[in-house]
This record gives sequence, C-alpha cells and structure tokens, in this order.
Amino acid sequence: MFVVSAQAAPFLVSNAQTGATTYQITGGPSWLPSTVTATNGAMRVDLSNYVAGTWTLKAKACKTDPNFGPVCSPEGTFTLTCPSNTFTAPILSIEK
Repeated sequence: MFVVSAQAAPFLVSNAQTGATTYQITGGPSWLPSTVTATNGAMRVDLSNYVAGTWTLKAKACKTDPNFGPVCSPEGTFTLTCPSNTFTAPILSIEK
C-alpha cells in the first residue's frame, strides 16, 4: 500500500490589470506583504504560512508612468478569512 499526500499552498490572487507592475496591500496581518510584484498584471500572494483570522484589506494595482511616475488604481476593499490551519486526521483501522 502506498500513501501519497499532495498539498498546495493557498494563494491570494487578483484578476490581471493591464500594465500593473505591483500591488499595494494595506490593513492586513503582519505576515502579509504590503507590496507584491505583479505577474502578468495579476497579484499572487502565497499564503502557506498564514495565521488563522479575518482581516479587512485594501489593495490597489500600481504601475510607473513615464511622465507622472508611480500611478495607482483606486483601492478595492475586501475581507480575507483564513480558517484554522490545524486539523485532526481520521484514524484508519484494518481488522481481520
């Protein structure tokens, strides 16, 4: 018998915003970065080391304009809820 466990880290993601190079996040927990580099215009934050809780976050997409310097979108407000990351595994018993 082989037992294989596959786990994927949870991510905080956004839709791609044309031209976005970074995202600024405020109001979150201390373990959440305040600036995130955009990948193809989208935000993707690894939450694998999260702490359980609920936070109200504000995020905005930013880019650098050649004439005006840093330019950001209006803030979007949303709620981030991270459930408890501990659980009790079921017990498997084999009887004859």
